[in-house]
Amino acid sequence: MKRTLIASLILMLSINIIYAGWTETFETAATANAQGQITSDITWAWWGWGVAEVADGSMMLVG
Repeated sequence: MKRTLIASLILMLSINIIYAGWTETFETAATANAQGQITSDITWAWWGWGVAEVADGSMMLVG
């Protein structure tokens, strides 16, 4: 019984970790400026390779 309980707990925790995440909705569209800042509902600093922009209520970070 104890092993079953422990196995069930580990399974529940691992499923919750898989579906854990972060989501946010944006009202103002924006694209990163030359300094790598995205000013939308929140100001973000983007550094690295790729594209960073806010469109259709979502932030897209592609590196």
